Amino acid sequence: MGYSEEILQANNDGEHRQFVRKLLDARDDIVAFGNDLLGWEGAGQYDRWLTGSFNVGYVIKRPKGGHDDGGP
Repeated sequence: MGYSEEILQANNDGEHRQFVRKLLDARDDIVAFGNDLLGWEGAGQYDRWLTGSFNVGYVIKRPKGGHDDGGP
């Protein structure tokens, strides 16, 4: 790997860390959005996140025994 490739890799690593930090910082907002979208009235809670090659997904679960409105 040449010197310029090392610089590009270091820059890419920095961008990746910034993106992950933004996702982590936005967790509560994302959970609130999911709660609103599904009509869970704040019952959904962050469980974990899943990653793929080009995707990131938050797993939001609603505790058992919660309000059943027939939604997912």
